[in-house]
Amino acid sequence: MLHKLLPHFYICVFLFVSAFLLSACLDEGVAPHPLRGDAKYDIEESSSSVTSSSSLASSSSSSETLMSSSSEKSSSSSVELSSSSSFKDISSSSEEEDFVRIGNQEWMTRNLNVDVNGSSCYEDYPENCEKYGRIYTWSMAMGIDISYDRKKYGTTIEPHQGICPEGSHLPSYEEWNQLNEFIKEYPDYLIYFQNQYGGAYDYHGYYRNEGTEALFMSSTEYDVSGTIYPYEFAWLWAIHNYSNHFDKDNGHKYTGAYVRCVKNL
Repeated sequence: MLHKLLPHFYICVFLFVSAFLLSACLDEGVAPHPLRGDAKYDIEESSSSVTSSSSLASSSSSSETLMSSSSEKSSSSSVELSSSSSFKDISSSSEEEDFVRIGNQEWMTRNLNVDVNGSSCYEDYPENCEKYGRIYTWSMAMGIDISYDRKKYGTTIEPHQGICPEGSHLPSYEEWNQLNEFIKEYPDYLIYFQNQYGGAYDYHGYYRNEGTEALFMSSTEYDVSGTIYPYEFAWLWAIHNYSNHFDKDNGHKYTGAYVRCVKNL
């Protein structure tokens, strides 16, 4: 009976030993488990993905920096070109279209509307700058320090450009007088100055005479030496809706008036 059981015994021992050896091999990693391999792949993939993502972020950041830098340069260039182009167009328009020949002079046909610090619009309404142009004191029109509205500037070298566009200048007393004498003989030309009755800013501190007066600035100071107000005045010229010529006035330099430029000839 024993001899019949031995084969079964050996078979059981064989199977037990085989199972034991296989288990040992698995623990030592000799035969990797498919899931462990998958897990290892997932980790590498994840690591790779992180690296790739980091790389992409870096690349994206570089790309964005480059694009941003490029965009900023492009934008800056565009603004500069546009601004430059616009300025040339405005200058060209002012020089070629907004001047009219009157006698031996060429005068601007509309009041200047250049935004200078301290200048104003009639009644402080911005739309009136579009309608009438801007109002300036003498120093603003001359493009010099505002302190000269109340003290002597001295001899003005003519022509004095002031805030007028390139190729033109702020008219002197003599040039206004020449215009006035010509218009007295040919009053039809007065129409170019009757198109913007924007009044003035009185030196007492209020706006006056919209619709009936337009007051203009000259580059010439008025000498009142020997008084308590030396050189606080300049020659101003006015047109009124009831007159066919200009009236001159030696008003305060801090009176607010309009600017009509005359071309350099």
